[in-house]
Amino acid sequence: MAFCENCGNALNPTAKFCGGCGNQVETTSQDTNQHSVDETPPPKHGYQRAPGNDMGITTSRPAGRIWYLLPLLFGIFGGIIAYAVIRNRNPRRARNIMILAVVLLIPHILLGIIFDDDFEIGSQLSEEEIMEQCHLNGWPGWNELLRNNEDYVGEIISVQGRTNYVGSNWFHVDKGGDSTHRVRVNYDASTTLVVYEDHVSVCGTVIGLDTYTSLTGKITAPEVKALIINGVLQP
Repeated sequence: MAFCENCGNALNPTAKFCGGCGNQVETTSQDTNQHSVDETPPPKHGYQRAPGNDMGITTSRPAGRIWYLLPLLFGIFGGIIAYAVIRNRNPRRARNIMILAVVLLIPHILLGIIFDDDFEIGSQLSEEEIMEQCHLNGWPGWNELLRNNEDYVGEIISVQGRTNYVGSNWFHVDKGGDSTHRVRVNYDASTTLVVYEDHVSVCGTVIGLDTYTSLTGKITAPEVKALIINGVLQP
């Protein structure tokens, strides 16, 4: 219980003045913040406020732009790795990186189709269509194929003559009566038997020029991929 400092009269706990002498009662202020509750809002997802730091500096940061380097350096595989690592922390950036990886992959696919030596138009045609184009184009001539070879690449032509050399999966057809006027024909030896000095009738796709060295020196010959040999369709 409190007492008046002036007259010693007992004071009511809530009294502001003494009931005996009227003296003003002096009250001690209490620290209202002693038991106050920290009303600081919780941090947003992906951020944590550093202890003792009032400037809002975070201890963890969202995924940086450096992840974009992965698809640029490693293609689609880099994009997959980056997506798997940051998709939970930054889904939007992970999606953008994956899109970038796919976009970068498209030119490689197109270039692979264009410059792939195994991509052949003739293989998409039926036997009847091959024979039709073969008879229509016929044999352009050895000199014409040699001088304007790029104009005939991808075209189906007819090559007939005598073989003067037979390899494991190719043979030469003599088109000029001597060893310098030859056409190299690539074929599947497992489906067709071709022997030395055999007369062959080939329908094939022009694929370029073949340069090789023989006893008479360096020789360049037109090169054809066989589609049909002596009526037998090649795989």
